[in-house]
Amino acid sequence: MDGVWLTVFYLISMLIWGSIDLLTRLESLFTLLVTLVLFAFIVERISIAKGRWRYADKMPTVFSVGISPILERTITGFITLRVVSRDFA
Repeated sequence: MDGVWLTVFYLISMLIWGSIDLLTRLESLFTLLVTLVLFAFIVERISIAKGRWRYADKMPTVFSVGISPILERTITGFITLRVVSRDFA
């Protein structure tokens, strides 16, 4: 499901910035990264609220959401876009 959302965010950013290569312009890259962070945050909040998992006491959190899951979704999303844009753009 993350891949579907990543594609949707990429397409929306493409429409906003009018470019297929979002990773070379600072403003479009920033917009995309902020969107990925917000997506990761929202997914984690929903999952915690539904009781899908809970964090260990030692997990560093921001607003009750684990930092590592947010970073993981953001970084893997960015890497995916980087690989795809390099191979297909």
